Amino acid sequence: MKELTPLRSSIHLHTYTSDGNGSISDICKAARQEGLDCILITDHDTLGHNINGYAGNLLVITGEEITPQYQERITETGAIKGTSGNNHILALGHDKVIHNGGCTPQELINLIHESSGMCFLAHPDEPGHPWVDWSWSLTGFTGLEIWTYKAAWKRGSVQAPSITYAWRNPDSVLADPNEREISAWDKMGRHRRIVGLGCADNHNFVSSIEGVERTVFSWNVGLTGIVSYVLVEPDEFDRDPVRAFLDSIKKGRVIIAHDGLSIAKGFSIKAINRKVEETFWPGDYLENWKGICVEIFSPKVASISVLKDGSVFYEKKAQHCEVQVDGPGVWRVEARLDGRPWIYTNPFYIGVWGYKED
Repeated sequence: MKELTPLRSSIHLHTYTSDGNGSISDICKAARQEGLDCILITDHDTLGHNINGYAGNLLVITGEEITPQYQERITETGAIKGTSGNNHILALGHDKVIHNGGCTPQELINLIHESSGMCFLAHPDEPGHPWVDWSWSLTGFTGLEIWTYKAAWKRGSVQAPSITYAWRNPDSVLADPNEREISAWDKMGRHRRIVGLGCADNHNFVSSIEGVERTVFSWNVGLTGIVSYVLVEPDEFDRDPVRAFLDSIKKGRVIIAHDGLSIAKGFSIKAINRKVEETFWPGDYLENWKGICVEIFSPKVASISVLKDGSVFYEKKAQHCEVQVDGPGVWRVEARLDGRPWIYTNPFYIGVWGYKED
């Protein structure tokens, strides 16, 4: 298989069309300045922009955040503010707006599938708008947001010396991914592919912080705090960039990175069977484990952990390492810089959905 091309992408962004404080042009300008390859606009309960293609050298895709009990109101200054309930769903690749209309989460997931889309549990650990339906009876969702910038900042800011300090130093106070969601991700992967995303949920909104009106996460900050590197097949991408990008997400070919800590461009991970010269990528299912090794390259020295079924199997501080797989399991990689989480890769699913020996 050819080498895949990583696209540095900011997923889950809001514009004037719902409760964001900015236009598509504002976001595109900042995205180009920050070196992004792709942005995904996901305004609340609308596909209003319906932009799916290139704006200059930037790929722009429109999705939707389906928001139970969402209500908009106009403030005295003319700004649009939104309020909503819990259990938000991020929908991508669908062809018509999904109106929540009092539907249950499972009914919404079914409607997204009927509209040819895929869906993710949005910011499941966000204070104020968490995902609360953890009954484990839900079926058909594609994955979940593993690390969301706005939600992680809200959780981390309560431990900061002051809210002004948290506003001035957002990346330094960012909370780690919630262990409950990470554990659920590992467990669900024993039964099927569950795609993890790194998202922004940026609004460029204005808020009163200790009595001063401040812009919280300007586009140049909020777009690139937590990003997803989406790995696309070059020929498919040349033929149809939007479809290839969304297909790669659906396959789990995603590396999540806290680029606000250090830009992860150049980080790579593969599973390789050298005997037959076969290469696999994050999100892939491998029927057999024998002869498989996981190879990791990092752009800088990092504390690299290889996990099997959620438990650390191997650790090393390095830029490159190669780890031999010892049996079936959900295999993924985490990397830390100076003790702080930096990178989470989507797993390789090795023999867990129907294991067979050679």
